[in-house]
Amino acid sequence: MQTESSPRAREEAGNITVITIGFLIVIGLLVVVVVNASAVFLEHRKLVNVADSIALEAADVVDVSYYQSHLDIERLPIDADLARSQARARVDSDTRLSLNIVGDEVHVRLERPVELWFAPGMSSSSQIAAEARAHLAVLRPAAP
Repeated sequence: MQTESSPRAREEAGNITVITIGFLIVIGLLVVVVVNASAVFLEHRKLVNVADSIALEAADVVDVSYYQSHLDIERLPIDADLARSQARARVDSDTRLSLNIVGDEVHVRLERPVELWFAPGMSSSSQIAAEARAHLAVLRPAAP
């Protein structure tokens, strides 16, 4: 039977403190990773929604002068200048916008920095990007 003051008891004194500190460090690192991943995911989701709405809105912007001057509306062009000005009005100043119109398709790419909530020893900012495409479809009335 060992007593409190035995050599074995003195060797094990403080081991639980080291294990507890190690466990708390691991828990802290997990919290940092989860919080930062959640922040990036939520910001990316917002950026995807904005990119989708810009692409859909740009695909609806028809070149009115072309539409009024042509009887054949087989292929309506998209008014690129109007689409770009509307898109720029929808994005924040820190967001980089790339809007390409090819025929009747709109390609949108948005990039922006996202601030990480906890970044001990790391960069506190990261880049996220979102892309969206939309197609202008002309619906024709049904034949009588």
